[in-house]
Amino acid sequence: MNQEDLFKKYYETHFANVHPNIIDAELKNVEISYPYFYKQFLPEDKESKIIDIGCGLGHFLYALKIMGYKNFEGIDLSINNIKLVKEKITPNAFVGDGFEYLSKKTGFYDIIHLKDVIEHIPKTRILDCLKIIFNALKPGGKVIIGTNNALGSPSAVLMGRYMDFTHETIFSEWSLKQILEIAGFDKVIILPTELNFKNLSFKGKIHYLIFKKPDYFFRKLYLRLTGIRPLPKILHWHMTAVAQRPKK
Repeated sequence: MNQEDLFKKYYETHFANVHPNIIDAELKNVEISYPYFYKQFLPEDKESKIIDIGCGLGHFLYALKIMGYKNFEGIDLSINNIKLVKEKITPNAFVGDGFEYLSKKTGFYDIIHLKDVIEHIPKTRILDCLKIIFNALKPGGKVIIGTNNALGSPSAVLMGRYMDFTHETIFSEWSLKQILEIAGFDKVIILPTELNFKNLSFKGKIHYLIFKKPDYFFRKLYLRLTGIRPLPKILHWHMTAVAQRPKK
């Protein structure tokens, strides 16, 4: 069984377990949280060309739709995912290999988005895939990559790494920035994939104050006392990188 067939087989099984038949509830949550998080990275021009690689059930695409963007598309290896995206969100969704598709789109996109995709790529292919993304962006265009954070809560890191057989690589904030810069991107920023405190719901604020804030404090204290340097800036279990193809 080749790598792509292996991915399809095990990814479909895992995805069905993680996302049971609650897509409407998931999209309702997206409507609340995604615009707050992503609007800081997206262009003001609603006609901007945007693609979501490995679009899954279309969470990011749905956010683009409710934010008023007009020129977006998604691609995924899963036939079932694309069927749902077409039914619920947009007809501009396709079954296929996202990187093969991008290789034919030189200098085309303003934004290329990948969430929970890069960890599925074998380490020996990651740089080549990032170069394909680089070439598919317009000068000044941005890639947005979301992935698990190796320096998050240990239990969350282990779960995120090993819950899915198709996971290949896990990144820290430093290694993700490093590989993006090697691929030619600049203005790389890495931040936790979570809302600012002011944008949290009342329940979210209570959860942050009782659980997250003490967890972050004591883990950073532990790392400081053990002499680990540099200290991580991101302790959330998930992180997002934003990087730009240089304008010149």
